[in-house]
Amino acid sequence: MTNIYIEEMRDTLALKNYASGTQALYIKAVEKLEAYYQRPPEQLTEKEVHTYLLYLLKDRQLAPNTCNVIVHALSFFYSLIEKNQGSVIKLPCQRTAKKLPDVLSQEEVQHIINVHNKFETSHNDYCYLWRRFTTQ
Repeated sequence: MTNIYIEEMRDTLALKNYASGTQALYIKAVEKLEAYYQRPPEQLTEKEVHTYLLYLLKDRQLAPNTCNVIVHALSFFYSLIEKNQGSVIKLPCQRTAKKLPDVLSQEEVQHIINVHNKFETSHNDYCYLWRRFTTQ
């Protein structure tokens, strides 16, 4: 594909020092959108892009975080088009589940402290013995 916007996107991502993996993901996201509709992404309407995102979520059952990467990629792409053509496409991010941190029980915390103290004691004994027998 030799889309001038894709090339501009590739150059802009490189100039902004995005990681090479991120650059590849962003370019692939736009290419997949183009393949889905069989037309250049700059010709798509906001509704068509939203329909594509719903397809990814419902039919392809992609995880919300994966969809968010695609949303950011497409937003980046369409921000370049907006700059050049004046068209605006707003894309929503997915809400992701908030995970609570694992909380240790009092017994687990005490076990960690005991293991640490035991290791520290045996480690100090080992160092003492090492110094004592290697310096003779």
